[in-house]
Amino acid sequence: MLGRGTSRDRGRRTSDGGQATAELAVAIPSLILVLLIAIWVVSAVSVQARCAEAARIGARAAARGETDEMVRTWAGRAAPQGSTISVSHAMDSVIVQVRFQARATGVLAGLAPPIEITMSSTAPAEAAENITQDFTTSSQ
Repeated sequence: MLGRGTSRDRGRRTSDGGQATAELAVAIPSLILVLLIAIWVVSAVSVQARCAEAARIGARAAARGETDEMVRTWAGRAAPQGSTISVSHAMDSVIVQVRFQARATGVLAGLAPPIEITMSSTAPAEAAENITQDFTTSSQ
């Protein structure tokens, strides 16, 4: 009676020889590509948060009555380098918009399309008139 693993079965190759190596050769580059894409998406979300914060900073400055140039300066300090900042005035509000085009670098540069990130913030404009207060005292 022959049992399992006898000397007769030991030299025989199975039909799946090398399959694990082939699967690994495909899986590792795919895993690395997915990891790179995930890192790129996280960095794009980070840039989006910076654009939103820059728009809020600009809107607060504009609401205080700062000039458009000063608003762009304040927003530009918080925005990613290369951003486009626009300021528009509505009836009694100010809208600051920050645009940035995020592009992938390295291996993903040819694979991933650029992402247009646009964030805006609106703030009510404060009264622009200078209110003069009369501090005269009346003598009795």
